[in-house]
Amino acid sequence: MGWLCCLKHTTPTTLWAPIYDLVVSLVGKDDRLIFTAVMVGVEFVCFLCLSCLLWLFEDHLSRWRIEKKKDPKSGLVKSAFNNAFVAIFTHILIYYMMWPAWKPNLIINAEAPSWKMFLIFNYFSFATNEVFFYFAHRLFHEIPALYKLHKQHHEFNFTKGIAAEYAHIAEGILSNFLPTLSGAIIWFKVVGPLHLSILFFYLLIRLIETTENHSGFNFPITINWLFPTHWFDYGRNRGVSSFHYFHHSHNTGNYGTPFMDWLMGTDKTYRKFVDQEVEKRKKLKKED
Repeated sequence: MGWLCCLKHTTPTTLWAPIYDLVVSLVGKDDRLIFTAVMVGVEFVCFLCLSCLLWLFEDHLSRWRIEKKKDPKSGLVKSAFNNAFVAIFTHILIYYMMWPAWKPNLIINAEAPSWKMFLIFNYFSFATNEVFFYFAHRLFHEIPALYKLHKQHHEFNFTKGIAAEYAHIAEGILSNFLPTLSGAIIWFKVVGPLHLSILFFYLLIRLIETTENHSGFNFPITINWLFPTHWFDYGRNRGVSSFHYFHHSHNTGNYGTPFMDWLMGTDKTYRKFVDQEVEKRKKLKKED
C-alpha cells in the first residue's frame, strides 16, 4: 500500500517541478525557450518516442493486434518517421515564433496549480477538441479539394502509432493543431492566463491518446478510460483503437470519438460491421 500513500501526497507541483528544473538546466531561464522546449519536448516523448516503442516491440504486443498480419504499404512507416522528425524541427520554429502571442496568456514557474484546475482544463480542452476535430476531419472527407490533401493520412489503411501526425501540412494545422489547442485559445479569451504545467499535462495525455488510437492495438489498459465520451463500444468489448482502425481500413464514417459519431449518426456503417462480425462468430461456434 506504499504506492497509495505516495499517490495521496503527490501534487501537481511535485510532478511538474522536476520537469521545469530539467528544462531550465537545458535552455536557461528564458521563458520563450522554456515554452518552446516544453511544447516540443512533450511531443517528442509522447508521440515520436512512443511510436518508436510500439513499432519496435509490435511482435511482443501481437496478442492485442486488431488484425493479425495486416500492415501498411512497404516503406510507408519509414516515410512517416522521416516526416515526423522534420515536423518536430518545424514545430520548434513555430512555437518559438508564436511566443509573442502566448506570452501574455502563460504563467511559467516551478509552482503548479491544483489538481482541480488541471481536471477542469483537461476535460474542457478534450471536449472542444472532440467537437472541432470531428467537424474538421469530416470536412476533409466530404469536400473533394480537401480530401485530396487528406489522402496522405489515408495511405495508412492499416494504422500504426506514427500515422497519428502523418498528414499534409494544411490538415496538420486545421484538423490537428488548432482543435488540440482550441481549449487553451478559448480559455485565454474567457478565463485568462493559464499555467504552462496544465498545458503540458494536457498535451501529454492528448498525444498518448492519439498515438494509441492509431496504434492498431486494442490494449487491455487504455488511456481512453479517462474520458466518458470514449467509452462507447456498442457492447462488443471494442475500444477506440478499433473504432478508428475501421475508419482507416474502410475509409468511411468514424470521424471522431465514438460519442461524436453516434451523436451525428456517422457510425452506422461501423455498427453494422460489428454486428455482422458478432453473427459470424456465433455461426462458427454453432458449427463447432
